[in-house]
Amino acid sequence: MTDQTGVLPRLDIRHLVVEEAEQSRMNGVHLVANRLAREQMRLGQTVRVVVLHPPGKAVDQAVWDAPVQALPLEGRGLFGHLVQPGPRLVAGLVAGAGPNTLVHVHCARRPLLLAIGRELARRGIRYVVTVHGRYAHVADAEMRRAHRSTSLYLAMFERRILERAWFVHALTEQEADAIRQIAPRARIAIVANAAYSSAFDVSPPPPDRAFPSPDFPLFGFCGRYAAHHKGLDLAVEGLAAHRAMGGRGRLALVGNGATGEEGAALRALAARAGIGSAVSVGGPVFGSEKDRALRGWDFFVQVSRFDGLPIGVVEAALLGLPLIVSTATGLGDLVERHGAGFVVRDLSPAGVAQALGRAADLAPDAWVRMSRAAHAMALVTGDWARSADALQHLYAAGEADLRLAG
Repeated sequence: MTDQTGVLPRLDIRHLVVEEAEQSRMNGVHLVANRLAREQMRLGQTVRVVVLHPPGKAVDQAVWDAPVQALPLEGRGLFGHLVQPGPRLVAGLVAGAGPNTLVHVHCARRPLLLAIGRELARRGIRYVVTVHGRYAHVADAEMRRAHRSTSLYLAMFERRILERAWFVHALTEQEADAIRQIAPRARIAIVANAAYSSAFDVSPPPPDRAFPSPDFPLFGFCGRYAAHHKGLDLAVEGLAAHRAMGGRGRLALVGNGATGEEGAALRALAARAGIGSAVSVGGPVFGSEKDRALRGWDFFVQVSRFDGLPIGVVEAALLGLPLIVSTATGLGDLVERHGAGFVVRDLSPAGVAQALGRAADLAPDAWVRMSRAAHAMALVTGDWARSADALQHLYAAGEADLRLAG
């Protein structure tokens, strides 16, 4: 779809996100849409973020870097799920659409996607779907089916929407494999999430720490307190096993949900394991406060059971934190290739404890080398400008080119 000079067309890009319980500032999906929108405006595109929100809930437009169109989540529901969007939602989404309109849908594994996909296809409006790790729990890293009922729903219904999409955006090869299991005929393109912008940000300097922290080894996690999905129970139980074998590591958790049920459950788990004093469960941090907290740690731990390239891991690596990750993050091979940390392939308390022990045994000079390797890895993989440019070319690609990309 480029012209004869190779110049990409000016597009009308509409990023569609759903506002739920989490504020946009704390929602990783919204952060991705926001960063892409900002980069695409820089590339000269017409961009807006369409925020679908519960009726009566205000949308905080100040957190977005692009124009916002707020539309209420109204329509016909079934078992607590919106299955048919109301006329106002549909009319607002497609208003003024033309041949260069493209709707980038940041949503998956929900009936709303089916309805919106059908409405867009019926009007001939191109759309792209980013699933944001929402298929991660359907199959494990070896593509063995884990949830048959969900797999059946996706194969019977959501598959059609994925296969009609201009392309489906996967974050990792692992996620692309999961999408192929659901929608074999979908065109799939892999573009990674990022952590900084070479166009908007100063190039992140290499880490300047010459030694680990005085509390070495201090392990940390920053993100949403979804204990089962993020493997936070495994992190706590792994730390308990590590300390039972003579280790002296500590674990700092910061994120959204510290004062709720998830935070209380993590504190109770640590207390039952006899390491309550070695585990802190704190609230969310942002900006410079977040950077300051992470720079005080020695390792970033993300031993998720289900995930899809979590941005927090790349941000931590950019700050020079060596990583301890599960294969479910989609970063295992990258971490090992760069020597940026340790990969937990046996996702159990014993497997986590083994990784924590290997990390704790690092000599100071080896820790410094790993810190610099983590930073170098993030520079290669974590540039929003590069990701947005790749998506821009995919938006404008012809169908034959997309088939080759998939």
